[in-house]
Amino acid sequence: MDLGGSSHKPTAAQSVTMLDGLLLASCLLLLRLPVAFGYRQSIAIRALFLAPLVPLLWKTTIRVLHRKRLSLHPRISVLLYLYTGVVSISFLRTFLDGSVSRSVVLGNFSAWFIIAFLAPALFGLSQNKIAILLKAVFLALWSYVTLNVILYLIGITSPEQLYFKPYSAVMLSAMGLNTNRVLFPTASGINAFGAIGGALLCASMAIVMRKSSGSLWKLLGALGVLIGLFTVLATDSRAALFFSVLTGLVIGIVPRRALPAFRFLPYLTPLLPILFFVTLTMTQSVLPERLARGNNSLANMSNRVEIWRLVTAELQEINPIHFIGYGYRGQVVSGLSMRYIHFFESYARAETASAHNIVLQSVLEIGYLGTLTLLVLLSLVIGTLVRTTYLPHIGHFMWPILAILVYMILLGTTGPSFSPDYQELQIVFLLCVSATAALGRHCRTLRTAYPQ
Repeated sequence: MDLGGSSHKPTAAQSVTMLDGLLLASCLLLLRLPVAFGYRQSIAIRALFLAPLVPLLWKTTIRVLHRKRLSLHPRISVLLYLYTGVVSISFLRTFLDGSVSRSVVLGNFSAWFIIAFLAPALFGLSQNKIAILLKAVFLALWSYVTLNVILYLIGITSPEQLYFKPYSAVMLSAMGLNTNRVLFPTASGINAFGAIGGALLCASMAIVMRKSSGSLWKLLGALGVLIGLFTVLATDSRAALFFSVLTGLVIGIVPRRALPAFRFLPYLTPLLPILFFVTLTMTQSVLPERLARGNNSLANMSNRVEIWRLVTAELQEINPIHFIGYGYRGQVVSGLSMRYIHFFESYARAETASAHNIVLQSVLEIGYLGTLTLLVLLSLVIGTLVRTTYLPHIGHFMWPILAILVYMILLGTTGPSFSPDYQELQIVFLLCVSATAALGRHCRTLRTAYPQ
């Protein structure tokens, strides 16, 4: 089977049209564009924007029922569906609990579940034309951030009041540009959009630095570097800039034979915040004070250390619910966020502020068991991704996917990059895992030549 797309005409059951790839690449825009025009709370308008995905969902569902078997890496697919089930249950529990608006829970779950079902099914059915979908993963991220930048530059801003007061952009101020942090049109938050801009930045760097196919792909990568960097600086997302550059260095400099070791990275996420905290404390004297925002100390990681102490104190008390979590927005359901709400006085919805760590936030939402499932899934995906980069014809499409997931894991040490509330990143995560699951099943033939 020619995974890059063969010259013979594929069967109707195997073919993936350019329209399918285009719709997949547009999924982020379709999900988030209503926000830019003030229709965040309108179920009818949001459903209208999602309408183009309906034929693709319908066709994919029929093909799944007809074929009854998806061509996916068995262990990755099992863990992915297990994780999907755990997260779905967490949504259901919060919906029944009523501590979070039921319309918000239902809306966020619907948007998340569409991609959680569509992405693995579409990739698993599309072996003959899978290169189109691999391009769509990067293009979904690229088009989403780029359109937001264009809308901002022509004067369209977010209609939502997410913050009571503006904050100055300290990184740009350090460069002599006095301006405020930008809330982009479809953003669910300034830091949230800075995080997605950082994902584009590191994915684009992977394309530019590693071997790729075609000048157009290189051009998109180069433009992505500029657009991603602009987004990160405009949102003043210091963590996104740091971790995207770190990821770029890892992908570009670390010897290829050493990359398989990164499958252990997810298991180190509980320890990485300690490492970053110690590093910041030791370098506090050489860090420019103007990079600190407001009264927040950089050495205190903008109050994250205090938040982590409050959450870990809660988890130190043995409670059976910690094994399954409190449900979606567990910090709200448990009432824990009210203990650190004073750190987010400028937030319009301060009570929804997360635990700012992938492990802590995951434990609050899906418990120890769900968090362990996520970490094992990430470890398996990272290890498999390294192998897929060796696949002929299409391996170069996997480098930006590898960069995105490494970045998300690193970013997750100071922010909940895998929480459904980070909708854009969560969708990109589902696309990346689905792509890896579809190609990972072909890696057995490479194990002899490229053992890990």
